Amino acid sequence: MSEPLLPYLLDIVTAPEAKELILAGGLGLRLKQAFRKASGHRSLISAYPESRATQDMDFFLLLSMFIEPAKGIAFRHFLVREGYAPAEGAKHFHFVKRVDRGVLGTMEVKVDLLARQPLVDESVKVNGPRVGSGIDLHGRVTPEAFSLEEEPLRIPIVGSKSDGTATKEASVLVPHAFTWLNLKIQAAHDWLKNNKPGGQKHVLDVYILTAMLTPEELDQSARLGIKYQEHPQAQAVRDACRELFESDDSPGCVEIIRQGVPVIDGAFFEGLQHALCLVHKSP
Repeated sequence: MSEPLLPYLLDIVTAPEAKELILAGGLGLRLKQAFRKASGHRSLISAYPESRATQDMDFFLLLSMFIEPAKGIAFRHFLVREGYAPAEGAKHFHFVKRVDRGVLGTMEVKVDLLARQPLVDESVKVNGPRVGSGIDLHGRVTPEAFSLEEEPLRIPIVGSKSDGTATKEASVLVPHAFTWLNLKIQAAHDWLKNNKPGGQKHVLDVYILTAMLTPEELDQSARLGIKYQEHPQAQAVRDACRELFESDDSPGCVEIIRQGVPVIDGAFFEGLQHALCLVHKSP
């Protein structure tokens, strides 16, 4: 897989200041897909589309970066040293670096920072959409990431950093499939309700994530679904999932077909139902 962002990802994940990050978004999905194909693990659906290319790196900050502010401050200083500038209007959770790729021209590398909703006893401030107010580093609050710390997957990555230095034993954490499905179903539902431009990409991501489920991940997801069955955000995601994907003519399924999947494999519906402990509501 050709991945233009890989050198810049390696710059970040090999830094001591960046040990408490989980990579999500399109880049995380592409890396997981490449990892799954290379590992030869059996997946729920054998043939599924390649995930989209991206110029963004979406990182979840663990709340320890705010509970111990020195960690968050150190990570922000690291980003600035690497040439990332705070974006106007979102200067504490969105950073941009313009890089020269020679004959390929320039490219903007973007870092978006997110965080789950803190629990009451975690003593982390939330101010509007920002988690961690009080230092110059915030995460955009993401309530559907309630299970973020549950069994993230560590993916080995091989390559060279942006200065050409080869890396040894580098890796990155990505969310567990259960967490990622909650994130993507909520994002897809936001697209459905608000018609956000470009938001339809999340619908296909739900299909790809479900297709990639291994038997072990499916069982782990079902266990997490039971654990969080009464969580209000989990309940909201299950309702959103029904609205999007309950049948072939549901809006999410229609969009998956529109994006080039010729036939939706029946295992997709079974996988979602099992992974989220989804039960059909009575009319």
